[in-house]
Amino acid sequence: MFIDQSGVKHITRDVFNVLTKAATTDFIFFTASSFKWRFGDLLAPEIEFPENVLYTDVHRVLADKYREWAPKGMFIGHFSIKKKSNIYGLVFGSHHWRGMQKFLQVVWKLDPACGEADYEMEADTAQGAMYFDEGRTGFKKRKVEVFQQQLSELITSGVLTTDKAVFLHCLTNGFLSGVAKDVYARLHKSNILRNSRPTFPRCSADVMKEPRKLQL
Repeated sequence: MFIDQSGVKHITRDVFNVLTKAATTDFIFFTASSFKWRFGDLLAPEIEFPENVLYTDVHRVLADKYREWAPKGMFIGHFSIKKKSNIYGLVFGSHHWRGMQKFLQVVWKLDPACGEADYEMEADTAQGAMYFDEGRTGFKKRKVEVFQQQLSELITSGVLTTDKAVFLHCLTNGFLSGVAKDVYARLHKSNILRNSRPTFPRCSADVMKEPRKLQL
């Protein structure tokens, strides 16, 4: 289902609930995300923006609200679009992992750095960080680096126990499963991941048919 609304207000929570209850239907709809940021409760009052949201992040924040509303097990993806000074976006929903995978293949091709916008989300000039309490400077970790660190922690702590669980965790969080390759390699090099070559965890859709246990 394709929905081209004018603004934000037409995809209410009730409408969204109807869309998400259609178990065999994928949907994608348009939103004027920066309008909500600009007009606040005057537009789509069901959606509350936290304070101090960066303008470049408005569509990500809006999509997070729809993720909060979505039923468990449903995949919600998003992509931000900038036109002149306004930021718009798409919200995608699917009950099937394959639908989400196809969506992510498109958006990561459009945005190889973050997979979520047609403009630069992580400009080099914005990555610097000042650590005043430590008297030093540094650089913020980028989106992919942060996710890989979190993924590594979930694997080593035993939260994610199979390559299938890792695969679905990547898709749910808006990443193609290939992002796990470096994580597997680093954990194997550190002798934390002990899978042999024949049983090494995979990043392809094959994991959905024959998942492999992560041996730590």
